[in-house]
Amino acid sequence: ITFNEYTGVLNIEPSGIVMENGDFELEGSVGMLEEIDLDLSIKGTKPNFDMFIAFAPADVISILERYENAGEIYFNASIKGPVSDEELPFINADFGAGKAFLENTSNESKIDQMGFVGHFTNGAKRDMSTMEFSLTDMTASLEEGDFTGSFVVKNFESPEVDMQIDSEFDLDFVAAFFELEQAKNASGSVALQMNFHDIIDIDQPEKALQQLNQAYYAALKVENLSLEAKDFPAPLDSLNVDLVMNGKEATLNQFDLSMGDSDLSVSGFLSDLPAIVHHT
Repeated sequence: ITFNEYTGVLNIEPSGIVMENGDFELEGSVGMLEEIDLDLSIKGTKPNFDMFIAFAPADVISILERYENAGEIYFNASIKGPVSDEELPFINADFGAGKAFLENTSNESKIDQMGFVGHFTNGAKRDMSTMEFSLTDMTASLEEGDFTGSFVVKNFESPEVDMQIDSEFDLDFVAAFFELEQAKNASGSVALQMNFHDIIDIDQPEKALQQLNQAYYAALKVENLSLEAKDFPAPLDSLNVDLVMNGKEATLNQFDLSMGDSDLSVSGFLSDLPAIVHHT
């Protein structure tokens, strides 16, 4: 690091930043003559998720550290422009993972073939209105199931959310992997498909439900689900669900529940789900 007192510029040659769970490389310059003017580059690569764990809250870090992990992990960010009470620098960050896995070594359950591409920027105006965050090309193999998805948010003042999810998994795997002590003897399969694209009014989020259209689609299928939980009055012996939501319409093809000495079977159709919710 060198400082030129005539130009007021602090030059940073490639230098290492060591955090508890991640190491980064920093280089660039900081102008300090009349105002703070940044031109910084931050890079990081790791053969595991330690770099992302470094940014997690302390109580979450202790949970994440239970799992063995590895993969091709990267983080590249740039910060350019003046900093003041009224102005923020331009921020652009790309990060992601590929060929990654998480393993719970206590029971040898494993999420494999993980990957995602992440991006964040505060945009041309360098404020909430041009801010954008995305996680795309999300993939994971869950032993007895798979997950793919994407999540994009634009304009944090009035967020435009675009989300797709396609997943299927066995409940017993999820309970074992996350060591869900409240769910015992869990079994059954769950499949979920979802497409969502809408603009959310932060001050009145219920409007998103009132204005559902064909940009919203979800299909949930639960087969032979059973589990025991201390908060349940009796073991859940069997649950089968086949639900499709398309825009404002909801079709419940099947809902069969068996719990203790009780059985419940429901099917039906709603042509305007927001209207029902609005009056409850």
